[in-house]
Order: sequence, then C-alpha cells, then structure tokens
Amino acid sequence: MVNERMDKYKRASEVAEQLIINRNTLRRWLLQYEDYLNTKLEGNTKFIHESSIPAIQLIKECYAKQLQEHEIKDKLAKSHEIPKNAESEEDTSAVPTQVEQELNNIKSLLHQQQEFNKQLVERLNEQQKYIESRMDARDKNLMNMIREVQETKQQLLETAAAKEEVKEEEKEQKNWWSKLFGN
Repeated sequence: MVNERMDKYKRASEVAEQLIINRNTLRRWLLQYEDYLNTKLEGNTKFIHESSIPAIQLIKECYAKQLQEHEIKDKLAKSHEIPKNAESEEDTSAVPTQVEQELNNIKSLLHQQQEFNKQLVERLNEQQKYIESRMDARDKNLMNMIREVQETKQQLLETAAAKEEVKEEEKEQKNWWSKLFGN
C-alpha cells in the first residue's frame, strides 16, 4: 500500500524537468500554492502527487499570462479540487489510536487518583477518630484529676478546720484548768 502511494508521487526535480520549469521556481510555487497541491516531504526530498501536475501546469500558464498570485489562486480553486496531503492521511489514521491511547492513559491516571483520594479520605477519617478518642480520654483524665484535686483541697480544708477546732478546745481546756487551779 505504501508502494502504491509512492508510485503516484514524483520527485519535484522530475516534475520540473517534465514541465520544463526551473527547480527553484517550482519550489517557490510549491510553497505559495501548497493548499492546492498534494505534496509530501521525505528527508530533504519533496514529492508531488500525479494529481497535482495539471495544477502546476495551470500555474505555469497563468504566470506566462502575467496573472497575479490571487488570480492564480482563484483559478486553482475553481478548476481543481483542493487535495489532501498524503502526510495528513497517514497522520490522521494514527491520530485516533494515539488519542485513544492518551485517553486510556488519562482514564487510568484518573482512576488511580480517585483510589488514592479514597484511601486518603479513609486515613483522614481514621486519624480524626483517633484524635477525637484521645481528646475524650484526655478530657476524662483532666476532669478526674480536677475532681481529685478539689476533693483533696476539701479534705485539707476540713483537716485544717478540725485542727483549728482542736486548738480552740485545747485553749478552752487550758483556760478552764487554769481557772480551776488558779494559775
């Protein structure tokens, strides 16, 4: 199939000789009128499809009549179908598979990212539960410690009050004994 395509192409130098056109002139026309000519480049060699040879002949005749570039393009547009380049045909056949591969790669990456996100959310939830349980335990410990401190404080106050009472009673007893014995 590739050989069939190549059979329909001629080197630019061959076309220049066939149509008796200067090679540099032909190269310039190939650039100026590339939208109307079916060409392809392999390495440093430019190839022209056989279907474009009549268009090049028309360009040659138009220049012989001293027509302007825009007039020549109008004639080419009216008289010839704008060709597809063989390069673009080959490239477009590869494009869907390339796009499909890229799309599959993107889908795969998206799926991986979604899985990673799901695992990350699960980890964050577990971490949040752990933090909350640790905070609850800490709060309970703090409340127990506060309660114990308050109870200890209360006991100390009661002990201090009891000692004060004992001192008062001892004082009263001393006073009573001293009154009784007169000291």
